[in-house]
Amino acid sequence: MAEEANAGGSLNLASSHSEKTSLPAIDGSCQAKPQHNQHNSFTEQARLVLQACHDNNVDALIELAASKGGFVNDDVRKIAWPILIGSNLPSNIPSKQVPWQTLPQHYYEINNEQVAKDVARSFVYYPFPEHDRPKELECLRKELEDVIVEVLRRHPRLAYYQGFHEIAQVLFLVLGKELSPLALRRISLLRLRDHLLIDDQMGTIPHLRLLAPILFAADKEVFGLLPPNPHPNTGIQAVITLYAHDIHNYADIARLWDFLLASPAVMAVYFYAVIMLDRKEELLSLDPDYYGDDGIMSTIFQKYPQPKDMDRLIFAATQLYEQHPPERLPFHAWSKVSETSVLVTTIDVTTLTKQTLEEGEVWHEKDRKRLLRVKAFNGMVKIAKRHWWVYRRSLHKHRRPLMFTLAVAVGVVGLWLGRRRVIW
Repeated sequence: MAEEANAGGSLNLASSHSEKTSLPAIDGSCQAKPQHNQHNSFTEQARLVLQACHDNNVDALIELAASKGGFVNDDVRKIAWPILIGSNLPSNIPSKQVPWQTLPQHYYEINNEQVAKDVARSFVYYPFPEHDRPKELECLRKELEDVIVEVLRRHPRLAYYQGFHEIAQVLFLVLGKELSPLALRRISLLRLRDHLLIDDQMGTIPHLRLLAPILFAADKEVFGLLPPNPHPNTGIQAVITLYAHDIHNYADIARLWDFLLASPAVMAVYFYAVIMLDRKEELLSLDPDYYGDDGIMSTIFQKYPQPKDMDRLIFAATQLYEQHPPERLPFHAWSKVSETSVLVTTIDVTTLTKQTLEEGEVWHEKDRKRLLRVKAFNGMVKIAKRHWWVYRRSLHKHRRPLMFTLAVAVGVVGLWLGRRRVIW
């Protein structure tokens, strides 16, 4: 991997210098293209990445993704990302598909036109300011919407969520409109599946519950700052969008995705823990009155500062994962994860690249039905609690009549048992 952990096993958050990727330019077809002004210091890194791509060496790509500079620029990413996603393998390319335009509309196309509304909010920070090229931006958004709608129509069981368009946006800018649909289908079913199970994102909760055990293992002082009852959605936007919602710099999000696509899905949670650890000094300097307020502390923990050095944070996440792997997290956290969750099925990235869309659909349906059963059970428990509360009030109001009735009932049962000579 990158470098060895420093002595004592603590995280080394020492500064390093990461190279920046230029903002995309737009050609006549309105498709984003990267500009080329990379420094010569990364020509060797690019050569190594391209050699690994030529050899289809996933292990080498995983190692290079965690090293300084990652995949360098979007020309290299356009070759490397499909290998990590698995969309380059002939065996993973669906054949004889009907045109997606002929398929029935997805629920979220029709319901409040949610997809169209989200796409209208895309490309806010990149590839260029909205007011600079409004016509080209309109063209980009139309093509992005086509990519998203194709994925949803081909896999109608997917429960679209707000933020999914931000995932599609990053893929679209790097891979283009021809390569991004299949890549998005594979990411949806094989890497983001837990977030697309049902419409309230219950499948994301197991991901977020790993944050506290990771912090406990890494730094008990930071863990101690967590509110006793933290907001259950702390970190949710970062995790379900792979940080595309939170990181506003194109170079940084592209660099981070080099690393995340070369890592198990759980790495998104480890990276969030690194952000918390990196804010330790800030968190310790808060007003002491804040620490006892669940609402304030949950809000502070959900705050996501713009990263200043992506390579440094990626190195720290690599160290954290190696020092405290999922299966060794405290509180038996990993044992509570479903075996068909992406947390488990993506743990080996090389295997992930060979998984099929059909496997993803089977796992998706299994977990979807499981969560629907859980949701139905929770609903019944909620109703039972409400009725119990009404019953308790009634019991208090009519205590004497009820006690008399209960005494008579016990007496009758006792008399009956006596006559029947029941033997226990």
